[in-house]
Amino acid sequence: MGDPALSLGANLALGRIAYDKGELPEAARLLLQALEKADSLSVDASQSSRLKQMYSTIEASQNVNDTQTLKQIVENTLSFLTGPEWFKRLRKARQQSTLKGEAPRPLYDFLVGGGTDRIIQSMSRIDELMDEGFLSSASEEAMLALQAAPTYLPLHQRMADIMLKAGRTEAAIEKLRVIAETAIIRGDGSQSIEIFQTILTHSPVDIPIRLRLIDLLTQQDRLDEALHEYLELSELYKQMAEIDEARKTLEKARELAASAKVDRRRSVEILHQMGDIDLSRLDWRRALRVYEQVQKLDPADDKARHSVIDLNLRLGQEEQAAKELDSYLELLVQANRSSDALDLLEETAREHPGKQALHSRLADAYRAAGRKADAIAQYDALGEIQLDAGQAEAAARTIQTILSLDPPDAEGYHELLRNLQAGQ
Repeated sequence: MGDPALSLGANLALGRIAYDKGELPEAARLLLQALEKADSLSVDASQSSRLKQMYSTIEASQNVNDTQTLKQIVENTLSFLTGPEWFKRLRKARQQSTLKGEAPRPLYDFLVGGGTDRIIQSMSRIDELMDEGFLSSASEEAMLALQAAPTYLPLHQRMADIMLKAGRTEAAIEKLRVIAETAIIRGDGSQSIEIFQTILTHSPVDIPIRLRLIDLLTQQDRLDEALHEYLELSELYKQMAEIDEARKTLEKARELAASAKVDRRRSVEILHQMGDIDLSRLDWRRALRVYEQVQKLDPADDKARHSVIDLNLRLGQEEQAAKELDSYLELLVQANRSSDALDLLEETAREHPGKQALHSRLADAYRAAGRKADAIAQYDALGEIQLDAGQAEAAARTIQTILSLDPPDAEGYHELLRNLQAGQ
């Protein structure tokens, strides 16, 4: 049994001996091992480990008191793997039991139903009839095959395919749901995921199915896929105008992303969508907290940086806005994006007129860029804001800065400066 080249035959022989001795549970255990080793020969090496894991689940879930099922395993496996044609039968069964684009499933399901030769022939006939468009005949063939193999899931899935092609979408979806739940009970979570994904291609608004899919993906540590489904669900809620549910869904996704090792970009994507919802509802404080999280995850995220500055200004937190602005401007300059820094200042000043911090920094930027006229205009606007606020000393310093630029109406500025100094 320890020899890789002989273990299949050894398990098969020992299983036959145990059955002849009346040791049914032991015979089923040995023959399941033989079937697993044979089954691995019918798939690529990359898929054999998954099959082995599923067979381990099947073996662990066997009920030693279920004589009928144990007998089916023993007798059908012995029949299937005995004789010179066993490998040919194996390959044909694998071909018929695997749907296009889907991962292989254990041939255990194929054998437990009984009538293996009949099933192989029926599956081939069903496929031929479907390809030719004879859906009623294909359905009749499937119903006849079902009498021989009532628990064979690929047969049930073929029946669902027939329903879909015939336009009986609702009935097909219900059948696929039952197949998926049965596969979960049998320990084949991966197959259930594929079936749920198939259901969603035909019924994308089925929220319970999508939630079930998210649970399965999370259980299997397929977290990036689970997060993608959360985002799809959130988008669905938004289309249904259920904004609160969309926000809650994104919050669950954020919690999952924070507790697991996933690509940082996925977390940023989730937070951006949360921020968009908060902005659409004018919940500026909540949006600010979200974009601050994005900024921590990705300091170079332009949208988050801009949003943090903008929201602080909207909330009247000008000092904090100025700190965030200076930090972002420094980042842009270091990245050789000076033109972007100037564009940012111009845009922010237009969106928030009358803010001293913005006019001051924009004027300085124009001055550094050699745009004297634009710099003077911004300093002039800054001086007026300071005068309106009763900040005579600050206004005087601003006028002195303007005079250092040699403005066209220098005398007017000199007179204003003298008046301010006299008033002081």
